[in-house]
Amino acid sequence: FSIEYFHTFKIVRNLKNAKVYVLHQCGAGDAPAAASLPSDAVDAPVFTVPVQSWSTGDTTSLAFMELLGLLNKAAVIDPSFASSSCLLKLSAPECGVVDGVANPWPPGEHSAYSYAVRNSSSTLHIAGGSYSSRDVDFAATSDPGVLARAEWIKYIAAFFNLEPHANRVFAEIKAELDAGREWADAAARL
Repeated sequence: FSIEYFHTFKIVRNLKNAKVYVLHQCGAGDAPAAASLPSDAVDAPVFTVPVQSWSTGDTTSLAFMELLGLLNKAAVIDPSFASSSCLLKLSAPECGVVDGVANPWPPGEHSAYSYAVRNSSSTLHIAGGSYSSRDVDFAATSDPGVLARAEWIKYIAAFFNLEPHANRVFAEIKAELDAGREWADAAARL
């Protein structure tokens, strides 16, 4: 992925599938005119950032959202395979904070899950499946290498204007990974 910054907006590109998203800063006036956009972003979906509410049927993105401190902004999730105790509590029926719609399968534009997302407060649906303009592809699991996958936290953070926080989280993950490698190398030399 890549992120290109402009005065009142940023362009996020998913280089794995050539998807492009325009992220327009809240309070910065009208969305950018097509003439001010790079040619590959002219017809791209426009998101007002920071995004205020998100949804996903993908379990991988849930961990990223928790690391970014964004569980409280979830609107609809599939808690079937979630392991975070905080997220499971938020999606419990008695709490009513997050609409936990189990199992987005079978997928489809007319599934209960896609209806739940489209009828929610979510303005960003991570990993697709809502069949709406709020869908954003999230390819963290297809990136080779552990560190490469972890770096996708920067991609999703851009939608929330949390790039500095994501950089810190990524640096911590990298430091832990490097320390583990050093320990393994030292153990191998014994």
